[in-house]
Amino acid sequence: MTRGKAAGTILLLVSGAGGCVSERGEKVAKIPESATAAVSTRPAAAVRRAAPASAIDLPDLTVEERTVVRIAQTASPSVVSIVRRESSGSGIIVREDGIVLTNAHVLGAARVVQVGLADGRLLQGEVLGRDPSVDVGVVRVNARDLPAATLGDSDQLQVGQTAIAIGNPLGLERTVTSGVVSAVNRSPIGFGLDALIQTDAAISPGN
Repeated sequence: MTRGKAAGTILLLVSGAGGCVSERGEKVAKIPESATAAVSTRPAAAVRRAAPASAIDLPDLTVEERTVVRIAQTASPSVVSIVRRESSGSGIIVREDGIVLTNAHVLGAARVVQVGLADGRLLQGEVLGRDPSVDVGVVRVNARDLPAATLGDSDQLQVGQTAIAIGNPLGLERTVTSGVVSAVNRSPIGFGLDALIQTDAAISPGN
């Protein structure tokens, strides 16, 4: 998830997660040890509610295009917008009972934020906690039966795997970009974070 006024990226990897932008212009993603904002792109369903078959069976597309389309359709319902007075960003639903994972810098010092769901609902979110040392924050909304994503295992990530970013640049909700995993276990100077995933997937502020 990129830093800045509009921040927050959901980076979908084969088994990886969320991100930041490096000084060289490429993007690097955080690997929190047990709270990775990721959705697996393995053939098994990444979220409990899979996209309809008609949206996946697109004969005119390449295999790579079908993968991006399938993951975008499957994961996008789990991506939310998070808004507070000074900034906005993205988060991802990780539990059906309303638990949302995001970045600590998206939340700032706020205790309450507005969470926008893919179905158009705007809910009040209670900030349960944040850890700036790993840039992870947790929010709870009062809702049930939400489309929760399954967290991936970033330890299994391989350089060259496809990375798909979904987020809200400039308020343009659920924008999708794709690339590859450029490197793992990066520790860029000036970030104050280590064990990052680097990707060339385009990540704009909030995307």
